[in-house]
Amino acid sequence: MKFDSSVVEDLTCYVHEIKTDFAYSSYSSPPQQYTAHSTSYHVGGGYIVTCTHCIDFSTPTRVTYDYIFTLNGKPIELIGTYDDVALFYCEELVGTPAVRFGDSSKLKQGDNIVNVGNSAMWGNNFKDGMVSIIGIDEPLFGNHKRTAAASMVISIPVNGGDSGSPVFAKQNGQHYFVGMVYASHRRLQGYNIAFMSNYIKSAIEEIKSTVTKPIVGQA
Repeated sequence: MKFDSSVVEDLTCYVHEIKTDFAYSSYSSPPQQYTAHSTSYHVGGGYIVTCTHCIDFSTPTRVTYDYIFTLNGKPIELIGTYDDVALFYCEELVGTPAVRFGDSSKLKQGDNIVNVGNSAMWGNNFKDGMVSIIGIDEPLFGNHKRTAAASMVISIPVNGGDSGSPVFAKQNGQHYFVGMVYASHRRLQGYNIAFMSNYIKSAIEEIKSTVTKPIVGQA
């Protein structure tokens, strides 16, 4: 699948960088300040999605607190998380381009895909590849159950900074969002993992359904 400069410009407009400032302390160190950056994408109505592990850095030996999330220097609101999917709201993005959700159930092994990542947070970069495996058994994140339709293995290289970045495929002559990068296998070369878009959509719906306060932009 060929991607010319017009496609690059079209897909880049969906991708944004979230800055996370927080404090942390551990058993062996005093409280410290830290800043992290993560890749995200606009799904419409001002809502943006990234990976939970990109914005939550608590561990059994480290306590984190005082989280402040910003996009383009302005505070954004964390709506909630489900599995390794985090949903934010940014009023500044209302009315701006958003990804077109594709039907990930139609993906097949060998389908061509492209990723707009941010390897090492050096800026948006394009990497292409193909769908290697549809549906995999892999460790659960938290207590959430995943079906075989949740994840796929992709041949696209994945580096630090790429988690939370969108994957696109051409369907019906248009480039649709079909997945989100969230992991790279530590031992198997080229064995990189992405959530499928149908699972992302269900995770967003689950987050919105469990929020107790009114959802922004909804009656």
